[in-house]
Amino acid sequence: EQIREMVLSYISRPNCMILAVTAANTDLANSDAIQLSKMVDPQGDRTLGVLTKLDLMDRGTDARELFTGESADMPHLKLGYVGVVNRSQADINERKTIVEARAAEMAFFQEHQAYGDLASRLGTAYLVEMCSKLLGQHIAQNLPKLAMEMSKVIQVRKQELDELCEDTPETKRRKLIEALVLAAKRFVGLLDGTVVDVPVSAFKNHTSPAAALLPVSRAGITTPRPGDTVAAGAARTPPPPPPPPP
Repeated sequence: EQIREMVLSYISRPNCMILAVTAANTDLANSDAIQLSKMVDPQGDRTLGVLTKLDLMDRGTDARELFTGESADMPHLKLGYVGVVNRSQADINERKTIVEARAAEMAFFQEHQAYGDLASRLGTAYLVEMCSKLLGQHIAQNLPKLAMEMSKVIQVRKQELDELCEDTPETKRRKLIEALVLAAKRFVGLLDGTVVDVPVSAFKNHTSPAAALLPVSRAGITTPRPGDTVAAGAARTPPPPPPPPP
């Protein structure tokens, strides 16, 4: 059941090509691969049937009508079926190479009475060629739609980033550094008397730390306003001279 669900999770995607592999010496009408493909691709538009073990079919039977599309009893696929003959366990035990196996496969189709004239459309080499061709066509057909979907996703993500830019870790770090630098400058200014001391509570009414700092001109120190607190040791403006006697 888990394997079935995993397979369905992949083949149910419209962009997925389906290879429905079935042994030719079994009942094709009840093939699990064909049944699963029909669930997600009922018209057979993106399903390619693959028949294996053609050399193990009962004597006197063949799958010619299935390859030519003349079979009325078997499930119909628009992409058709491709037959292959893989290495048997005896071939593996005898260490038959892939090259030798492919040559034996082609010889089987060419010499078989039912498949001789279809040999160029059967075999592993033709299956690879067919898959490459179908994949290219499928990509060309679906690429514009995929590009449009990707463009929409990119726009949504950009909008989300724009909305979150004020709260990114980098922005927070930069603001913290700016606040620390301004606080350090304020402290130095308080020491040398170039900045009017401001209570810490004054920062609560400002959106920026710089707005709470009151720089003082060195050319002429500004006289504090009523209510201002001046740092200890800071220079003060001398009082005006008394008026001349009458």
